[in-house]
Amino acid sequence: MTKSQILKLRPEFKFGKSMTMIDWFEITEGAGFFCIRSGLRHADGETKSPFHYEDCIGGKNAKKIALKKFNDWWDTLNIPK
Repeated sequence: MTKSQILKLRPEFKFGKSMTMIDWFEITEGAGFFCIRSGLRHADGETKSPFHYEDCIGGKNAKKIALKKFNDWWDTLNIPK
């Protein structure tokens, strides 16, 4: 996936028995770094979405490396496609 495709993702999951939650991803980038993280945060700081992701890469080719790592992670999830 590209940066724009990742930003459009809205994976859903059930929280408890009846509440549907929607996660999303945020990307922060600058000169020499590229960070991707899931947007949904629980107030207790421990409960995490099944789509929880947080990674920041610095240095040469940071964007390319970060996108590859995210795509590798995404491909390992058991999500109906």
